[in-house]
Amino acid sequence: MTADMFGETITRPTVALKSLVNAAWGFSEFWQCLPSHPRKTGKQQALNVWAKLGCAADATHIKLYTEWLKTQDDWIRGFMPLPTTFLRRQGWIDWEPIEIKVKPERHSELDKLDNDAKQRAMPSLETLAKIAQLRQRTAA
Repeated sequence: MTADMFGETITRPTVALKSLVNAAWGFSEFWQCLPSHPRKTGKQQALNVWAKLGCAADATHIKLYTEWLKTQDDWIRGFMPLPTTFLRRQGWIDWEPIEIKVKPERHSELDKLDNDAKQRAMPSLETLAKIAQLRQRTAA
């Protein structure tokens, strides 16, 4: 067996396919996208399912779907199907990417420090009055 530059065994689909052209394209990115988990097993079987279902055509969409799933409660709590089960379910087919607008949270302490800094940067009314008097004297 040969290995790639990362030490991974180079594998090829072992199922009969209509076409071998790019059948495994995108699989390595999908595999890396899956979180480390005890159920992340059966790489060769998952590659076979990937090739058999023609997932290469939807590789980017599948990766986005997987990234989205990693933010969901079930996956955060540790539930993750076997990669072959995940691929056979084809959950990405009906899924549309959701554009999430996240408002950055600011802590009230940071806001207070921000306001304090702004107030310190503003000269007092007395200082502004003295500056105005000095300008009038130098202009005359």
